[in-house]
Amino acid sequence: MASALARKILPAKQKRTDRPRLLRKAGLSIYSLSNIDLVDAALCALTAQHLLACTFKTYGDVQEGFIVVRNSKGW
Repeated sequence: MASALARKILPAKQKRTDRPRLLRKAGLSIYSLSNIDLVDAALCALTAQHLLACTFKTYGDVQEGFIVVRNSKGW
């Protein structure tokens, strides 16, 4: 999710700065997210929100596997 929001692959070494920044950019308050696990949970919740809103595209299928990417109107 973080890489989809950033529109590039993000290195794990910078997750403590990149991931909160991406949540803020998405308009979310990170004030109460006191550790990286809570930040990651917020990214998962944001992913679920996009899933429910259908603002994504998929390529592939369930049997072979698929990837999920943001569409031009989402994320």
